[in-house]
Formats: sequence, structure tokens, C-alpha cells
Amino acid sequence: MISKFAKSIYNYGTTSVIFGKNARDEIIKGIQTLNKATSSTLGPKGRNVCIENELRLPRITKDGVTVAKNVMFKSKLQEIGASLLRKASGSTNVHAGDGTTSTIIIAEAILRESSRFLEYKANPIEMKKGMDKARKHIVEFLNEISIPIETKDQLYKVAMVSTNYDSEMSSLISNALWEVGVDGLIEIEPGNQLKNELFFVNGATLNRGFASREFIVNKSQNKVEQSYPLILVANFPIQKIKEVVPALELAKKLNKPLFIIAEDISNEVISNLIFNQLKGIIECCAITVPGMGAFSKNILEDISLLTGAKLFDQNNYSEFINLKERDFGKCQKIQCSELETFFSGSYGDKNLIDKKIEELQMQMKDSSETSKKIYKDRLARLSGKMAKIMCGGNTEFDIFENRDRLVDGLNAVKNALKSGILPGGGICMIRASQLLDYVEVDNEEQQYGIDILKKALLQPTITLLENAGKNGRVVVEKIKELSLEDPYVGYDVNTDEYINLTERGIFDSLIVAKTTIEDSISVASMILTTEVAIIKDYTYEAPKYNTYRREIF
Repeated sequence: MISKFAKSIYNYGTTSVIFGKNARDEIIKGIQTLNKATSSTLGPKGRNVCIENELRLPRITKDGVTVAKNVMFKSKLQEIGASLLRKASGSTNVHAGDGTTSTIIIAEAILRESSRFLEYKANPIEMKKGMDKARKHIVEFLNEISIPIETKDQLYKVAMVSTNYDSEMSSLISNALWEVGVDGLIEIEPGNQLKNELFFVNGATLNRGFASREFIVNKSQNKVEQSYPLILVANFPIQKIKEVVPALELAKKLNKPLFIIAEDISNEVISNLIFNQLKGIIECCAITVPGMGAFSKNILEDISLLTGAKLFDQNNYSEFINLKERDFGKCQKIQCSELETFFSGSYGDKNLIDKKIEELQMQMKDSSETSKKIYKDRLARLSGKMAKIMCGGNTEFDIFENRDRLVDGLNAVKNALKSGILPGGGICMIRASQLLDYVEVDNEEQQYGIDILKKALLQPTITLLENAGKNGRVVVEKIKELSLEDPYVGYDVNTDEYINLTERGIFDSLIVAKTTIEDSISVASMILTTEVAIIKDYTYEAPKYNTYRREIF
């Protein structure tokens, strides 16, 4: 006897087409399994997940997006569902840096609640319209109740929530970000010590990456790193390889990497530099300066000051051809990715740099708003700092677990500094859920969508409480009752008491909350309105072709 599921599959040679409820149910089944794996990591009392990698070595983590990336299914439809949610949580991670687990939880809750309405033939398109209306009101509400970051202590408190109340990690993150600023560079790397350590290094960032990906030797890193390189700065196009031969000879003689930054670099020169890099003759990398005219010249002047390099142009071209060792700039390290280049530990003359900073500050006072932004960029470049956090631990597992938590905490705090903060502990989502009672809709099916979202927004808080061993639904209902007297009341799972979250210093980042809600509604509503799934039939073999007679056997 043919099963109901099998009847809904129609095979067309190279694909299988699955229709209606059967397609959605299998997709949602994969999402529910993925949610079960990731939701266990949520909150200060969340659990770890052990993952086996490609080399069959274990890794233990509490990072939701890392767990999601490693959950894969044999069933193609279930894998489609998991893949869609992995992309949504990945998008949350890219734009907000945290909140990936909550994205998965809300999306799964929306789909679970929606299934009941679809059984009674509710229109998914209208339900989606209701959710979209609700999303707009939620985002406006979150923007209204957000609080700007004004003190270092507020940064520390946001970091505490993201690092699961690890005071040492929170202190490192808040100190680093407060020192270098929201646009400063902070690196988090595994170390060989027992404790996490923070270092500060002077440096500058350019929004321009390498001229070719072929400069990358270690493809797993996706960037070029040079230690104590010779830096050549030219304010003109380098067209012929003979123009950089003196620089290559000196780099070879001194056994040091060569880094070139110029107005433009021809393909001939880049090809020869790549050849030297890949063959291990000379470690090379090159970038072209962003912008044009006076803007690009200012950048080159700043890099020359920071590194102590001589700025070559058409007026001293003869000196460029007869290059000397003293004409190169120097720094401790250069990191060059596809999008940006960072110079750290520069060797420029501090007196000249300070003099230039004073000059720029004076010029900025009487300049227009457009010019002020350019001056601010130059001042940040000349006085920039980089922070480096070295992850410690007793074992390799400890080090990577610390790194995951530090990355989450840093991203959350960075976004809080940019956009502001909200009362934490899931209270903003509970308040947003209550707000949806006042959203106007056009029909009953749009109201279904809003009712679904009202329940789904409570799910992250319920899951967080259940991970702490509490009855999540009972506690959430109690919070709703108490919120009539105190709008910022919430439950602290560390002390087991109802408190005012803002007074206790429990905050979340505004951008994390907004991105989590927007991404989860987006992916869930797309799956909700899916009626057909088309799967590739990988067992299909194309017919062999007779090349002589130009026909199929």
C-alpha cells in the first residue's frame, strides 16, 4: 500500500516534487530538531553541546550559531528546513553578532503555531501580512524604549549578559572597547596561557583589501599577515615591474616581507608579486589606495607618517627608482583581508604625528560638516589603537569555548555602543508581545498571524527559564502581572527573584533584539507560504553522448 507521503511525490527524471502539507511538515521537522539542539545553549544556565568535526575530533561549545552550522540531515527536506534556519541565524550573526539562538527559537515557534491554523485552511499569505504589520510596530516600540550607552559600567553589564555572567570576560571586553572605541579593531585569538589576557597595540585601518586573493598563502585564514614588513608608499600608478625591482632586491637581501601601497598597480606588477609570494622567494602583498585625488593623497600621507615611509610622487620619481633602505616604512604587523588592511605597531616619528594631529584639529574647527567627517577619519587613523584579547584555558576545549563567549560578548557590546540598549532577560520581547493587542488588521487571517507572533515572542524567555530548571510559562505569566506596576520587572535566574532589570543592570543590545525578531519572522513567513518543494535526484545519470555521430546512445 502506498503511503500518503509517497503519493504526494512526483518524480520527473532529475527532480522530486513534493506538494502541500507533506512538504511543509518535513521541512518543519528538520527545523524542530535543529531548534532542540541549539535552544539548550540559551541563557546563563544553558548547556554545552559536543560537536564532532571533519577530523572526528570533538569540540565543546555553547555558541548557538556554531551548533546550528554543524546540524545536518540525511533527509533532503529536513536539510532544506535546517539550511534555511542556518542562513537566518547566520544573517543575525553577521548583522548583530549575537542573538542567533533566539532567532531559531522564535522561527520554530512561529512555524509550530502556524501549523494549527493551516490545518483549518487559513490563508498563509494573509497570515504573513499580519506578521509584517506586527514587525513594523515592534521595531518602532524597541527604538522608543532604547537607552543610549553613556558609561563604561553599562558596557560591562551588556557584556555580562552575553558572556553568561563571567565578570572577568566582561571586564576585558568593556575595557578593550572603551579604550579603542566602536570603530577600533579588537582581535580575539587563542593563546597558550591559563587566563584570558588583554593587550593594546597602536595601529590604523584602511578600508581597502589586497589587490588579489592569490596573495593568500594559507587559504583557511582568508587574509594576509606580515610581520615587520618593508612598506613602500607611492602616490602614482606603478605600471612596470622594473619600477619595483629595487624594492624586491632590498626585501630579498634583508629577508623581510614587502608591502606596497600605491595609487594604482598594473596586472603585470601584481602577477610578478604573486609569483614571488607563492614560490616563497619574497613574501609580498599590495593594495591600491582607496578614493582619488586629494582624498587618496591624504591617506598616503597618513600612512607615511605612521610608518616613517618616504612618500614618493612624480616629483621625486628618480629617488623611487634608486630606492634605499631608509625610504621604507616599518611596523610590527600588517593584516590584510579582502575588505580592509590594518597596520599595527607603527614606527613613525611621534613628534611629527602629534604635530599633524594638532594641525588637523585646528583645521576641523572652521570646516564644513562634510570636511569634518574627513578630518575625523584622519584623526582616528593617526591616533588609532588596537586591542588584542588572548584566550586562555586549561585545555584546548576551554580555550575555544572562551573564544566563542568572548566573540559573542564583544559583538553584543559593540552593537550596544552603536545603537543603544534595552532591558534584558527577554522582557522587551514580552512587552512587544503585549503591544500586539493594539495592532489593527484588515481581516481575521491577519489577526491569526499576529496571535502566532504574540506566542512566539515569549518562547526565548520560556526556553531561558526552562534551561534554568524553572516553569517558563508560569514565570512569564507572573512577569506580565507584575509589569502592570513596574514595566521593567523581570526574573533573575541567578538569584531566583523578580527584580527591576534596569536597576540590576541586566541589558540587551537594541540591534540584537531587532535583528533577531526581523530575521526569525522573515524566514518563518517564507516557509509558511511554501506550497511546493523540489529536490534534486542525485542518483540520476545523464545519457551517454556519441561524439562521433552526435547522437545519444
